[in-house]
Amino acid sequence: MARWLAARAGPVGQVVATDADPRFLGGTAAAGLEVRCHDILADPLEPGHYDLVHCRALLCHLPDPRQAVRAMAAAVRPGGWLLIEDADYVSLVAADPAHPRSARFDAVLHELLDFFAASRTFDPFFGRRLPSLLAAAGLTDAEHEGVACHRRGGSAAAELLGRSLQRTRAAAQRRGIVEADDFAAVLAAIADPSFSFVDALSIAAWGRNPS
Repeated sequence: MARWLAARAGPVGQVVATDADPRFLGGTAAAGLEVRCHDILADPLEPGHYDLVHCRALLCHLPDPRQAVRAMAAAVRPGGWLLIEDADYVSLVAADPAHPRSARFDAVLHELLDFFAASRTFDPFFGRRLPSLLAAAGLTDAEHEGVACHRRGGSAAAELLGRSLQRTRAAAQRRGIVEADDFAAVLAAIADPSFSFVDALSIAAWGRNPS
């Protein structure tokens, strides 16, 4: 995304890519691209400076997403845009209820998502809040959309879901949320090309800073 924006901005434009841990931005060198170590809840941004401020899959992990939206909105110049993308896992279900792996997949994911929400590991149902957060930040011309993708087991997107779940496995089993064989069954479904699921709803919301 950072490289694409830098190409769009052209030789006279500038893109600032920020992350609290910017090591994953390595190899993004491009003309007009600055990589900055930055915590949106603690570190300042230049006020009224940017034509576009964008974040993706960030706010659901923050303890105070409202503060982050206010900080990003304040960095948008008058007439500029704020675009936020985040997920809502309300749509994460097996695609074919008749598949032998579906019932267990749905039951275990239901328990895990409730656990993530209650433990504040992250907010799996955050995406639906984006339109109201942008409205509260005083942005105009606000719009939003949601897209849910059909994923097949063994695909790159399925592998991403599996790796994300693996990171929570120890905590979920320690709390007795799921048994080891249930977790293994979900990972087996995700890796099975005969199995498919509807992925999390990807919600985008955007608005303009009033002139």
